[in-house]
This record gives sequence, structure tokens and C-alpha cells, in this order.
Amino acid sequence: MYTDRRSANKYVNVYGLGGQTYTYHHEQDESTFQLVDTAKMQKPLYQKGRPRFNQQKIRRDRERREERRMGGKQQMALRGQRDRERQRKKKKKWVNFTRYDKNQPSQKTRDPSVRVHNDWEVVHEIEFSQLSKLNFMPGTPKELCVCGSLGNYDVAKEKKISLKSPLPLQSCDRIFHTVTTTDDPVIRRLTKSPECSDCKVFATDTILTTLMTCARSNYSWDIVVQRVEDMLFFDKRDNSQFGELEVMCAREGETVGGDGFR
Repeated sequence: MYTDRRSANKYVNVYGLGGQTYTYHHEQDESTFQLVDTAKMQKPLYQKGRPRFNQQKIRRDRERREERRMGGKQQMALRGQRDRERQRKKKKKWVNFTRYDKNQPSQKTRDPSVRVHNDWEVVHEIEFSQLSKLNFMPGTPKELCVCGSLGNYDVAKEKKISLKSPLPLQSCDRIFHTVTTTDDPVIRRLTKSPECSDCKVFATDTILTTLMTCARSNYSWDIVVQRVEDMLFFDKRDNSQFGELEVMCAREGETVGGDGFR
């Protein structure tokens, strides 16, 4: 369709019937067709750090030209200032790396359970690496007495709990005794029983668990060992939070209640 009628026959073949022989028909030549790879070329290893190296080389050359224009003292002062600036940048980069590293565990300063005095004498020191390699094969256990009771644990009820069907917590009115080894009436009775004449070491379950997991402990704790004749008693200190460890379910630095527990 032409807008101007005068140019309508400009591109029409006017050679008659035989003029179609000379008509040009464009056909696609697939022999010269090529696929172009638009993927980014990987640089070899010897070329990866070249732009950065060139920038450092240019900066060093510029600094050397500036040092040649100055005198001896000014040259040393300028060189020292640049060295301090480089050290500061390296230190800042390392601090930022350690601060924002997600894989690095959070470090928390914990207070010691006992204040160590300067006049104390170290009798023996055992490294955690040595404790982790210790191994002991106990003999066949023997049941001396049965005390207390253990409630039933419903596993099916636990599987039904979810975000859509929560289960409210219920308060427990039972009394839990957290006495130390020497104050435990059952252990006192066992020490005087003839059936326990071969027993020489006594400890509660909480104290024994702490000793077995001391190589991976993150909390400060201490145990008082008392010797009575030929028997050893492992005790905890009074008013200590020995078996009351916090749960790591709250945010960092957030506490629930005034006692410091999360």
C-alpha cells in the first residue's frame, strides 16, 4: 500500500512477461549460520588478580614519586603514616569479617562459679583434651534399692502438638529434691549398709552428669570433694545453680524474669 499514487509503480516489474526471469528472490543460506556463545569466559588463574595487582603497583609507584620529592625526615614520616594506615585497614577488615561471620559461634563472657584467690596453690591441672580421651569400662551394675517413682510419658500426645494445635502447659505441684550427696538420706543409709561395703565413691546423678560432660561444658561450675575415712563424696555448693541451666530459646541478651534465666 502506497500513500502516494505517483510512486505506486516505482518498484513494480515493468519488463513484461519475460521480466520474471530476472526477478531476485532472497533465500536464507544456512551454510554460513553460526551459533554465538554469549557465556562469560572464565579467566585463568594467573589473570584473576591482575587488575588488583596493577592498581597496587600504580599506587606504590605514585607513593615512591612523592617520597623522592621530599626530604629524609619527611620521607620517613610519610612512610610510617602509610604503614599505619595499611595496618588499620587490615585490622578493620579482619574485625568486620569476624563480626559478621554467621558460622562463628557467639562468644559470651561467663562469671566464674568460685572466685580464685592469689594465695591458692594449684595441686593438679587436667586439660580438657586429656579428659576427652579417657575411657572406663564399668562392671555389671547391681541394684541396691529403688526410691521414688517415674510418671508415664505419652509419646502420642507429643506428636499431636503443632503450631495449629498447641497444647497449653500445666503446672506441676510435685516436689523435686535437689539435695547434695552428703545430705541425701538414701546415700547416707547406703553408706552404713553392709551391702555397700565395697562402695567407696558417692555422687548424685546431676553431679555425675556434669563430670561426664565437662569436656564440652560452656558454663562455669565447681564441685566440692570431701573425704570421710576411706570414702569420697562429690558435693555441690549450697545455693548454687548447678542443675538449673538456661534454655537457648530466647534472643541474645534477652532475659525472662529478674533471676537471669531465659
